[in-house]
Amino acid sequence: MNGVYSIVYVCPETVLRLSVLRENFSAAPIRSLRSDIPLMALTATATLLVREDIRKSLLMSNETKLILTSFFRPNLRFSVST
Repeated sequence: MNGVYSIVYVCPETVLRLSVLRENFSAAPIRSLRSDIPLMALTATATLLVREDIRKSLLMSNETKLILTSFFRPNLRFSVST
């Protein structure tokens, strides 16, 4: 990437192997970077096991900060019509 992009958004369905992200966004090939490029994983409904799988796939440390909020979304409305 050579520092061309400020932000890259990729859905996991596009990548399939999440570890590819960490491999491709490492600071190693970019000499001007002092640390790895930050990654943020967002999901709306991941279970504990799925969250752990994502963390491992992206090679995130055990100290990675997790922010959990409620699934309650008052702005969403569902209706069924026949």
